[in-house]
Amino acid sequence: MIIIHAYMNVKQEKREEFLELANGVASASQAEAGCMSYRFYEDPNQPGQVVFVEAWQDAAAVKFHGETPHFQAFVAGVSSLLQEPWHADVYEAEPKR
Repeated sequence: MIIIHAYMNVKQEKREEFLELANGVASASQAEAGCMSYRFYEDPNQPGQVVFVEAWQDAAAVKFHGETPHFQAFVAGVSSLLQEPWHADVYEAEPKR
């Protein structure tokens, strides 16, 4: 399993536009084969600080996701809405049984 935490710092005046794009990419991504979970959260104590928490079946699913039109559109559309470039941490994990 691949787990990704993607961190974004959204410009306050662009928050609503960002949320529209984020909801769209999350909904489309959750429907992808190999997606186990795809959610995003905003820090209630630091408005604009957003983290996407994703879980993917394997590296092939992550690669496919990165090539989808909805993800490519999100990446292109979100860059002007952020205060700084986003970054991600990627983990390999085994599901707990």
